[in-house]
Amino acid sequence: MNFDLISETLPEWALQEVTLRAAQPSERAAACAALQRAHYLGAPSPCNCDLVQLAVRGEQVLAVVVWTRAARKLAPREAWLGWDPRTRTRRLPLVVQNNRFLVLSVERQTNLASRALGLAVAALPGQWAERTGVTPLLAETFVDPERYAGTCYKAAGWLEAGATAGFGRHGDDYYVAHKHPKRLWLRPLVPDARARLRDPLEPLKGEKSRAFGELPVPAKTAASLATALREVADPRAAAGRQFPLHAMLASAVLAFACGARTVSDVFRFTLELTAAQRRTLGFRCAHHNPQLAPPPGEGCWRKVLAALVPAELTRAIVAWQLAQTTLPPLLAIDGKTLHRGLATLVTLCDAMTGEPLVQVAKCGQGHEKTLAHELVDSLPPGTLDGALVGGDALYGDTALVRQLVQEQGALTLVQLKDNQPTAAVRAEELFAQGAPLFFSTPFELGHGRIDQRHVRTLPVTPEQLGFVHAAQLLEIKRDSTKKSTGVTTTGRRVFILSEALTPADALRAARARWGIENKNHHPRDATWLEDKTRARTGHTAANLALLRGVVLIGWRRRHPKLCAPAFINENNRHLPSAIRELFQPLNSKQ
Repeated sequence: MNFDLISETLPEWALQEVTLRAAQPSERAAACAALQRAHYLGAPSPCNCDLVQLAVRGEQVLAVVVWTRAARKLAPREAWLGWDPRTRTRRLPLVVQNNRFLVLSVERQTNLASRALGLAVAALPGQWAERTGVTPLLAETFVDPERYAGTCYKAAGWLEAGATAGFGRHGDDYYVAHKHPKRLWLRPLVPDARARLRDPLEPLKGEKSRAFGELPVPAKTAASLATALREVADPRAAAGRQFPLHAMLASAVLAFACGARTVSDVFRFTLELTAAQRRTLGFRCAHHNPQLAPPPGEGCWRKVLAALVPAELTRAIVAWQLAQTTLPPLLAIDGKTLHRGLATLVTLCDAMTGEPLVQVAKCGQGHEKTLAHELVDSLPPGTLDGALVGGDALYGDTALVRQLVQEQGALTLVQLKDNQPTAAVRAEELFAQGAPLFFSTPFELGHGRIDQRHVRTLPVTPEQLGFVHAAQLLEIKRDSTKKSTGVTTTGRRVFILSEALTPADALRAARARWGIENKNHHPRDATWLEDKTRARTGHTAANLALLRGVVLIGWRRRHPKLCAPAFINENNRHLPSAIRELFQPLNSKQ
């Protein structure tokens, strides 16, 4: 092959004869020699010459394109992709850099540069995958604005992302200023490259499974989290407390904030932090070297999470949460049973946003009523004064209603079903005797249906209904017509309220808790696969559920209308901000 510069001007039709292929090992030396002669930067070092492409016409080489690994840190690229440090570390192998581009011509050849670049980008994913086993999604390159305008890159479909800071990497550990900022150009190699690289939940082939040394929050924020968790009683004997419990729990919360799903993920997250970050979280320094802070092993994680009593974790989280939160006027008690009854979780949450406010958990299933009582007991008397607390029929328990009304000063709204047979029969009799007319709502469109609700209320006394603190019955009928078939179905629900409300207010309160399944359950199942958990040892499943709830609070506070998966998919950079906002009151007190 001829690597000499051509002097004649190529005819326009000759561009169609230009083809591109990867350089053979025997041709690499000649290609590097041509770069050394004609490129203003010279030839790259062998370690920065992962793939060499040749644009040829017959036996004449017209252009040399060199590709290598992407730059480690680039602020314009990270801003364009929406990367946080952990996502950047994991996804960087999916980005490749155009390290050198040389057209072997003395005269300027019209459209030759953009033609060669277009062929190079089209062949890049396959050739790079053949060489490294990873199919890239994005290409990057730098243009020196003092020499070139980047016209050929723009013509080949590249996007200008901004200017670099003017630093070059020197060795493996540090950067030096060269005072010549470059313009960064990016080229997606697939149509949805930007969305796929940004989404931290979508596993991508070729990404790193580990992201060493990256916290999702600043070190001071992480330290405040560890301080808040110091109140949790350690179940281990004094001789077995090499790794402080508060540091381990803080690491677990941060790991879940970064998408960890299992105990093994939490172990890997802590292992990948730097010694300085682990010291900040509260891990002790090694005796033989104060600069080291060894992390717990996976076996230690499993033993601690299995032995930790969920009630102790609940007590610390509840005390901390109530100290910084004003409870909203509409609340809902919601229960959830984890995969195959491994644990039961009961949450007092904001009925409008789904934000968990107080959580209690216990291993095994069938504990929802017991946990509901424990949840109310964990609150100081009068905490729920004036708030309306709703729940489904399972929580239509007279003892629980009495506890909420008499000890906490709350108003209650519970659904009435056959689990309260006496009250159900008497409610039907009272409605039949002289209930008022229905109040009808406007038609509502959505989910392929046309819905209209009819509401009526009836004042009652506890003696009439046979239910403690009963003050009003609420009946809601829904006529739902499916648009595709025109078939209309009717549903009916009855509720008991401890204080009389207007029909419109009663309907609003009842409907607020209907979306809890999507606002509370779905984020847990979609983000952390909580419904598929395999943590069967001791209290592990219950403790993991409580720690995930701490992260969910941060999501809800920042974007109350987004479920957790949509929140992360929108932009992973929100995660650190959400957790930072969650623990900000603690920072201000220190």
